[in-house]
Amino acid sequence: MWPELPPTVDGQFIPLDAAVIPEIHVQAGETFYVWLDEKQYFPNGFGWMEPTHEFACVKVLNTNYGDYNRGYRVWLVEANRAVCQETVPLTRPAWWTEEPKTGEIKIFVNPITCPSVCEIGKRQATATSCDCVPIETEPVHGILF
Repeated sequence: MWPELPPTVDGQFIPLDAAVIPEIHVQAGETFYVWLDEKQYFPNGFGWMEPTHEFACVKVLNTNYGDYNRGYRVWLVEANRAVCQETVPLTRPAWWTEEPKTGEIKIFVNPITCPSVCEIGKRQATATSCDCVPIETEPVHGILF
C-alpha cells in the first residue's frame, strides 16, 4: 500500500529523482530535506542507494523522516555552522541497467543572512552568527598634517 500523498515538510525540499540533480545551497545551521520516490521505479525500488559518504558540511538528523515503510525516503539534514562545500557521490542500485550508474550532489553551506546590519562601530562576529561585536582598532600614533 502506497502513501496517498507525497511527503510535505516545512522548509527546503530537494528531490534526488529530478532529471537534473540540483545543487543544495543552504545557510549555516539551516535544516533541509532530501527525498526519493520509490513509486517512480516500481517494482524495483529506489533509484539511488543511501549514501555511505562521510559528511563534512552537514549532519543527517533522520534517515527516514516521516517513518515511511514504502513509497518515499526522506532525510532530514542540518547544515553545520561553518561555511563549507562538498560533493556527495551517489550510486544506483544493482537493478539499475542504464548509464550512468553514478552521480553526485554538491552541497554549499553559505554564510547566514542576518535580518539587520550591525550598528556603526560593530561588525558581524562570524559568517555563521548574527551577533555584533565591536570593531577593534589600533591606537593612533603620530600627527597627520
